[in-house]
Amino acid sequence: MAKLKHKIHLISLTHWDREWRFPFEETRMLLVEMMDGLLDLLDREPAYRHYHLDGQSILLEDYLEARPENRARLTSYIRDGRILIGPWYTLPATSMVDGESLIRNFLVGAKVCAEFGRRMDVGYTPAGYGQPSQMPQILRNFGIDSAMFYRGISRKACPNAEYWWDGPDGSRVLGFRLGDYARANFFYFVYRPVVHNRDNSGMAHHWEDGGLPVRLCDGRSTTCYYVLEAASGFHPENVAPSLTRIDSEEIRGTTTPYGLAMQCDDSVEPHEAEARIIEHANRELGEESIVHSSLPEYAHRVRRHIEEHDVQLDVLTGEMRHTLQEGVWTDLLPDVLGNRPDIRQGHRRSEVILTGWAEPWATIAWMLGREYPDFYLERCWKLLLANEAHDSLNGGSMDWINHETAVRNEKIQTIAGGVRRRSLEEIVRRIDTSGAGERDVFLVVFNPAAADRDEVVTATVDFPVEWNVSSYRLTDMSGAEVAFQEVSAVEDKATFQRPSELPLRLPVVRHAIYLQGDRLPAMGYRVYRVEAGTGYQHRFGSMLTAPAAIENEHLRLAANRDGTIDLLHKPTGRLFRQLNHFDDISEIGDPWTGRHSQKEKLVLSLGCDAEIEVVEDGPLSASIRTTVVLPLPAFSAAEKRSDQLTDNVITSVYTLRKGSPRVDITTIVDNRARDHILRAIFPTHLIGAEKSYAETAHDVVARDIHVPDTRTWREPMTGKQPSISFVDVSDGKIGLAVMHKGLIQYEVLDRPDRAIALTLLRAHQMRNLARIAEYPDQVDSQLPGEDELHYCLMPHAGFWNEADLVAEARKYLLPPLAAQAGKCTGPPKQPLPAEHSFLRVSPLKVKLTALKRSEDGQAAVLRLVNLEDRAIDAQIALDRPVRQLQAVLADESSLAGEGISPVWDQKANTIRLRMPRKKIVTLRFNCE
Repeated sequence: MAKLKHKIHLISLTHWDREWRFPFEETRMLLVEMMDGLLDLLDREPAYRHYHLDGQSILLEDYLEARPENRARLTSYIRDGRILIGPWYTLPATSMVDGESLIRNFLVGAKVCAEFGRRMDVGYTPAGYGQPSQMPQILRNFGIDSAMFYRGISRKACPNAEYWWDGPDGSRVLGFRLGDYARANFFYFVYRPVVHNRDNSGMAHHWEDGGLPVRLCDGRSTTCYYVLEAASGFHPENVAPSLTRIDSEEIRGTTTPYGLAMQCDDSVEPHEAEARIIEHANRELGEESIVHSSLPEYAHRVRRHIEEHDVQLDVLTGEMRHTLQEGVWTDLLPDVLGNRPDIRQGHRRSEVILTGWAEPWATIAWMLGREYPDFYLERCWKLLLANEAHDSLNGGSMDWINHETAVRNEKIQTIAGGVRRRSLEEIVRRIDTSGAGERDVFLVVFNPAAADRDEVVTATVDFPVEWNVSSYRLTDMSGAEVAFQEVSAVEDKATFQRPSELPLRLPVVRHAIYLQGDRLPAMGYRVYRVEAGTGYQHRFGSMLTAPAAIENEHLRLAANRDGTIDLLHKPTGRLFRQLNHFDDISEIGDPWTGRHSQKEKLVLSLGCDAEIEVVEDGPLSASIRTTVVLPLPAFSAAEKRSDQLTDNVITSVYTLRKGSPRVDITTIVDNRARDHILRAIFPTHLIGAEKSYAETAHDVVARDIHVPDTRTWREPMTGKQPSISFVDVSDGKIGLAVMHKGLIQYEVLDRPDRAIALTLLRAHQMRNLARIAEYPDQVDSQLPGEDELHYCLMPHAGFWNEADLVAEARKYLLPPLAAQAGKCTGPPKQPLPAEHSFLRVSPLKVKLTALKRSEDGQAAVLRLVNLEDRAIDAQIALDRPVRQLQAVLADESSLAGEGISPVWDQKANTIRLRMPRKKIVTLRFNCE
């Protein structure tokens, strides 16, 4: 037998989805069985040198909760390098989460790995559905100089197996493009032929194969036959031919003498036959033809060869979202972006309340002297990161997994809400209201944004029923009257909670109001007084300018007969027509791959007769509701969509606030159809626009609107793309942005109207076409019933950066929050004024992404990102002096490199620094 072309490095690992086909607790039982077997295998087989836990570290916690007695044993193998863990905490859906979530995934992963002594320093990221552009910079912030993934990279994009990947700031990592079978090439090409005598096409089990299969007859489509007898076969005659085949067919395009062979598949356990295969191969093909290796060892040898032989590699830049011209199963799978809007919006709420409220305001309260709630915040982060695992967030799991994801989101929002409340209370207790009267009522309005803002604020004001209040007014603490709009007044019973007493009730009249919040201090608050009386005159007004039209200083909105709106942008005079109409097509694929009926039937809402109603009107806020009934085919099949129609009711509420540059939209879809995709369409008619701009993880990326004709490809190129907060289309003079709260899939249609299409629903059967599996009793993927969807429109002049869309999207996601308070008994020891800013970041083009306590508990940490293609001079104004100011990497243990030199301006109480283009900057400091 001829020798192999490459020295093969066999990498043993598992791909462990904590939840996908089975609920987490069932999957954990499988994990415990796998880990028990792994430890026993390492005990008895010294030739089994390495095993990788899929780049994750959460599996250690999952396992040790069930097997705490094995902690020392596990730690020993990790420290010896025989079990490799991390660098991630969980394997995230990288294109669906905020950049701070990616950073915290590495940070939490590093902390968990440190408990066991060693972290794997290879950026192994399987199944991320594409990689964001800032991943090289994020990796380098954690001391990782390589990236290894297979979704989003292709042989056409990079013919060689190795390449340089440059981030937008210039950070560089060594990239590894895996073969057609990626993390499972050895499993399919070698292991299965040798152990099971099956080639990589053998996907069926025959009853005659035996093995003692057992299946409980519980009537569930998800219940498996469990084959109880261990696979004990070994076919030595298949070793050399199988290795020769993987060497020639799968390990292609390498620029070094080394080849990567990965023994892995979903939830597959380690097998001692792997060591036997190595021994047999080296006897037959020559010594060290194949070695049992690790990803760090393989990456080290490849890098050393490249450096010593001056190998010239291709340089790739930007996000990795390449589809496959040819291949097997390393597809990008962009259709997953449209799945499960309920899960995506719930996740976004969790991300926002944690990063925008709970953590930064807990840090502010800590700087004021309150204990830092590290237990609760760490719990929130771990729950959030568990929800961001690729098979949890992608919406492609069984019904019970999505239920568990929803429960975890509720837990995050409950815990983060509790942290937020206590942090804001710490501030309220320091505001001196001791001189107020017994019946004085105060509203404290908090602004979570890092810039001052003028905004209409939603609040409620309680007056005891016994006061018999017939009118009231709002003033700031200087006595200046503040405009407000009353929405409703209803009787209720307020609850007063005190640790030393039973919950007490007070009959109140609860007034829902909007108030005009002018100059709300950045990361701060303003106090308002509510004065009850009998002679105050409420100021009435209207934003209604026609029977179905409302307008403010910036926009005029008119509802059309078909439920769409026309939107006039007053500063530019541009009129956008027929916004928020709906289109609907078939979907007969599975969670990962979209397919459509051969005879497609496109359904449009244009021309439908809508019910139109003004549901709210006043001087500060007005809303118009439209309702359309959209007849859709009841289901879709391979040949065509059904002739049977079902009525789907779509209700949209358009809200315009005084002074706001955007229109907020809440759409409720009562979905009664199956197998379809429903999108909201926003024609821009900006024919000169060639690119869309979308916020992604710590970046705003430009994407071509024109999509080349690649219908002959295995996975054709697509305009379906992700955004985490907004997508924008502009011709340089005028633009239209669509912002959202978790509806991450969009497409800009390559046609003259340059319409933005936002996916609202992707209803499909729960099946796995690649593995020929059907799950007819899993029905939630069809999204039956009502779904409430949140997005908004913002026309603007210029491009996205000229309109400060990142800051505007942040304002949309993080509205001000009001708290009602009474008087305090006596003056606080360290009183705060009636209005105050704790922290202010300028200019708006610099995004504050984190304010937290350092991991060592000794300092505050602040993270910023410059999303511009140019350097920016940033200022961070604080309300107290700063000392021990340092620029550090995101791992918080290393100093940042040259070029990041923050300076403390003592006179102005301001940190000043120059931020290079697209740079993520982390600052560590103490406050006096």
